[in-house]
Amino acid sequence: GCMRKGRIMKAFLIDPFEREVREIEWSANWQDISKILDCHTFTVASIGHNLDDDTIYVDDEGLYRDGQDFFAFVGHPNPLAGYGLLVGTDCEGDSADPKHRLEQVQSKTHFLGNLKDNPPQPQITIIPWG
Repeated sequence: GCMRKGRIMKAFLIDPFEREVREIEWSANWQDISKILDCHTFTVASIGHNLDDDTIYVDDEGLYRDGQDFFAFVGHPNPLAGYGLLVGTDCEGDSADPKHRLEQVQSKTHFLGNLKDNPPQPQITIIPWG
């Protein structure tokens, strides 16, 4: 691969509890993803169609944890549970700096809160009469 070991890379931590996106640095070591996300197993939420598009790592068991908050990200069909780690990938599928800038991640992220009390509502605009 074209990746040097021990290289520090940029990533974005999507935090639905504080409702903010933070730029962080990480080791690009997959073993650190669990620590960053505070989870045992993680899964990839794809937000693009190409191998070198940015991806978001999320807690694989996030939907089943109590006290969970959710976010939606433009380009991914389902709400995502817990923290999200947005990272870049290169043409070989290795980790790289994200293509997104912070402002882009912020504008594509929609914080949904705790969906237990507030299930996603259909987006119907009601126009009152008179």
